[in-house]
Amino acid sequence: VIVAVVDNAIQTNHPDLAANMVAGKDMSSSLDNGPNPPNADFSHGTHVAGIVSAVTNNSIGIASAGNNKVKIMPIKATPDGGDPNSIYYGFEGIVWAVDNGAKILSLSWGGAGFSQAEQDVIDYAFNNGVMVVAAAGNDNSDELSYPAAYNHVISVASLDINDARSSFSSFGSTVDISAPGRGILSTIPFGLYASYNGTSMATPLISSCLAYIWSCFPSLSMAQLENVLKSTADDISAANPSFLGKLGAGRVNLLNAVSCLNENLAGLSLNISPS
Repeated sequence: VIVAVVDNAIQTNHPDLAANMVAGKDMSSSLDNGPNPPNADFSHGTHVAGIVSAVTNNSIGIASAGNNKVKIMPIKATPDGGDPNSIYYGFEGIVWAVDNGAKILSLSWGGAGFSQAEQDVIDYAFNNGVMVVAAAGNDNSDELSYPAAYNHVISVASLDINDARSSFSSFGSTVDISAPGRGILSTIPFGLYASYNGTSMATPLISSCLAYIWSCFPSLSMAQLENVLKSTADDISAANPSFLGKLGAGRVNLLNAVSCLNENLAGLSLNISPS
């Protein structure tokens, strides 16, 4: 299952990523010299990509939840001369990814302000059978962040090691699910590793889990896939008494999700008789 990482840049030949890469694109330049970073400051996208699908069982670095059943489509949305902390061509990247075979979009960026044109881009992905996952934001508030708050987007909040909301993580009624997002070790340019914090880190873990589930059970519809992800999440209410109903379905549990489907529980229908 192909997950498009639309971000500032991605090191495609990182030793822990290269085997799980498919062809990508640089949306920020008509020359399209590829999605690779111009310098080490453009590390965000490579870190996100490692969480999506760093190679498992290659005896180096880290392993992802994707278990080598997930491919990364690297899409560079920030020009070489731009601010590496900004996304310039994110929505163009979404359209290109949808048109070129991505099944899940991982978007670790966002900000305030609704745009109907951007909702239309998200709808284009949804209508073409592509799941969109986005970061809820790092504002420690319930202010809506887009694209996470658009319709047809799975919004992801960040948790600490004890399942409590990360102090920086945004929250609210539009959040769909939560995942670990503090002190997450992953790949960075050039061939290195580092630990980062953010809903940016929680988001690709959800993207990876969704892709892995879909790779195991490809007949699932988008609605079924989302339902399995949410209905098998762990209840984190006890660790977050002040945020009930504001951290989505709970903390993702990939083992629960895959086990549930292996037992055919997802499609089970009960026939109740009077006896």
